[in-house]
Amino acid sequence: MTPLLSSTIRSPFCAVSVFKRWSKQMFLLIGSVFLIVGFVITGLAGNNTTMIVVGTVIRSLGAGPLLSAVFALVPDVVEYGYWKFGIRSEGLISSAQSIVSKIGIGLGSALTGWILAGVGYSGAPDAPITDSIVNAVRFDYTWLVCIGCYVSYPCAARHSRSPCTI
Repeated sequence: MTPLLSSTIRSPFCAVSVFKRWSKQMFLLIGSVFLIVGFVITGLAGNNTTMIVVGTVIRSLGAGPLLSAVFALVPDVVEYGYWKFGIRSEGLISSAQSIVSKIGIGLGSALTGWILAGVGYSGAPDAPITDSIVNAVRFDYTWLVCIGCYVSYPCAARHSRSPCTI
């Protein structure tokens, strides 16, 4: 958790110099690649704590750019709307970004609950922790997010104006 927090805190300060070199979209795609690689390493690590930490650090190098760039994209949407339609809608765009983030967090939390309920986790203090529960937590912590990143990467690359494709 500490590697994730430290690189997430440092990433916005490094983002300015990186944005001068690459477009925001390329920055997001590179962050997605780091996320995928980090989650794969964490997923393959098993009980190897060192590899879990290495995967978490690589993953956090991708999470930092993604988390900082999301807020840099909101003004771009406002400017595009003004350029295309002549309407400035800062409040609407910011509110939409906020509510979509909240819905995503809620669905992600619900998905974790559904996965745990699907394998029989009850949450009772005296309930046994079976291998299926441990495997479900590992899947939720590693492979589920890796699959989501992998699915979203081609969609983002397809809409890119840059030559980055899979």
